[in-house]
Amino acid sequence: MKSMKQSLDTMNLGAFSMSLAVKNLEASRRFYEKLGFKIFAGDASQNWLILKNGDHALGLFQGMFERTATRRNLMSSLMFAISNGNSKPKA
Repeated sequence: MKSMKQSLDTMNLGAFSMSLAVKNLEASRRFYEKLGFKIFAGDASQNWLILKNGDHALGLFQGMFERTATRRNLMSSLMFAISNGNSKPKA
């Protein structure tokens, strides 16, 4: 039987992806390309791109979300939802 340390040393987390709301799609694309990301999918004329670097994907979205939740809004909604037994907080 493997010890906990052996299991953690060999854990494969697989692909990682994150989506970001950005103010300037072109500037963000250039920044992440300098870090080794390449355009994988999307349409800059529609203000969104997906970039990849190995197994890691990064979605860049400009002006696609009316409101971005602040940490304070999200925490307030989460605490309210938990106190009311709701598992889906509002952003």
